[in-house]
Amino acid sequence: FSLNMSLLNFPPPSVSECSYSLQEFNGQILAGTRKQFETLQSSKFLMDYPRLERASLSRLQHSLSRDDVKGAFMFRRSTANVLREIDEKLGVNNENDENAAGGWGKTVLRMRNGLGGMLSKMVSADAQTTLADALDRYAVTRGWSRAWLRCVAVDGEGGRVAVCQSTDYIRIYGIGADAQQPPLTLHHPQMKNVAAMHFDPHDARLLAVAASSNVLVWRLSGRIVGTKPSGQCIRVVETGVSPLSSLVWDSTCSNSVMVASCSSNKIILADLSLGTHSSVGAWFGGGVCGLFPSHDGTRLAVTYTTNVLRIYDRSTWTDEKWGGLAGRATGVVWSPTGESLIFSTEGASALFSLSFTKHVRTGDDGVKMITWSSSTRASSIFDLSPIEFDPMEGASGDMLERSDLRPVAQIGGAVSAMACSADGDRLAVTFTDSECCGFIATFIVDWTSLPVKLHPSGFVEAAFSGTPECVFFLPQYSAGAMLAISWSSGSVQYVPLIYGKSPAAAALSVHPLVESTAVDTILEESLGWGVDSLASVELSSRLVDRDEEGGGDSPICFTEMLKERSMVGQEI
Repeated sequence: FSLNMSLLNFPPPSVSECSYSLQEFNGQILAGTRKQFETLQSSKFLMDYPRLERASLSRLQHSLSRDDVKGAFMFRRSTANVLREIDEKLGVNNENDENAAGGWGKTVLRMRNGLGGMLSKMVSADAQTTLADALDRYAVTRGWSRAWLRCVAVDGEGGRVAVCQSTDYIRIYGIGADAQQPPLTLHHPQMKNVAAMHFDPHDARLLAVAASSNVLVWRLSGRIVGTKPSGQCIRVVETGVSPLSSLVWDSTCSNSVMVASCSSNKIILADLSLGTHSSVGAWFGGGVCGLFPSHDGTRLAVTYTTNVLRIYDRSTWTDEKWGGLAGRATGVVWSPTGESLIFSTEGASALFSLSFTKHVRTGDDGVKMITWSSSTRASSIFDLSPIEFDPMEGASGDMLERSDLRPVAQIGGAVSAMACSADGDRLAVTFTDSECCGFIATFIVDWTSLPVKLHPSGFVEAAFSGTPECVFFLPQYSAGAMLAISWSSGSVQYVPLIYGKSPAAAALSVHPLVESTAVDTILEESLGWGVDSLASVELSSRLVDRDEEGGGDSPICFTEMLKERSMVGQEI
């Protein structure tokens, strides 16, 4: 199977450097001005979603329970006990009177004070740096140690969203009627270096948190808003490995969580009812980076620190190994039926897919058993090789006089992370290269094809917002899919992707969510055509392949598929 689609098939981004992506409209991403962007983010269409900003989270009071205060001084008291024992052995009994101790006593006191300063540092700077470096590379969130939101979790029913700040405070917001209410605050002395969270798919009141070497499970009340629950609502399981980088609930076994650490080649199974843990998995392949269960939980895709990808059958823990990848796998998304998956690697500018065949057989005891067999090799389904977009190439007239033309933009390369909507119809991809990471590529996914087919939707961007640190979808959006992006500038942007045949999607597919004549104008500019020219659409030479030599200035035409999708986007 050869690559037949690339980033050259995407509609080009807006020529303006002040462009903000607003929504998906008729199958393509619609861009607008900052004013239109702010209007949409505060409009009635997004009132069911909390406004998440770094400044507002920083203003929230850090509420500490009595248990927290007690824990905060526990190590200090133990340090004082150690110092008191040293004083007694050296004959320095009067801590408040240096003169009473004489010259020798003064020396001991100075040494003691220096020792106290060292003992107060529970983790050395080198160890902390090593932990941060590991999570920066292997955690899902881009630049984990610098990110203002370290990780995000959304419950499957779409009623709550949990965000973890860089201070390791977790805030839980409601979605819907409680979206604008104060959040629920979670904090615990052992909840440090949080890298992953996951709501129980069977009970949205249970939130599992991976922090350093601990798994903490919070039992929340039915009320979404409020203050921090008591310490009786938490269960802590020590795994013995650090740092924990990935965590998911085991949907095939009640009251169990699966955890991964890049420092261990085993998958850790934490039994919450007993407070114990065990490990399974291969002995070789490097440390475990990520755990990606299928929608029904019967299979588990596991990524490693090396170029290995394994697919486990959860009932038997047998696995299929895929080695020889172009670098380690950086992301995996499953189809809703579990018959296909898409993955990316850090050494290849492409997306790959695996297909599976379901086999049902009846055992000697009359019980039906389901097994899966995979395709013989992975298929390359989309070329993400970097391209350059130069708004000045081929520009003339009024275009040359514009003061807001963006500089040459580079888009594409190796994948940093992927996210797929709950229905599997939309895929969002972020890029690793610092020059390309300001863009998010969105796709329309056709899982019914073998191999999987991806159709370009558009590039999502937000001018002067920095880089996307975390990208995720909010489920239960009746008009399609709700894409959420945590930008490094300190805000979360919501991008409604309108599609489908639901009444809500039909109602919102007639006009853009932001009513303004300027929206249509910006759409024309960003796509490079006028409203009446779709039948003969052709991209100008502003969109060229960065790696192409010689013929790179020739015009590049859209495929017939893209033209048809642009004209009848409401049928998608």
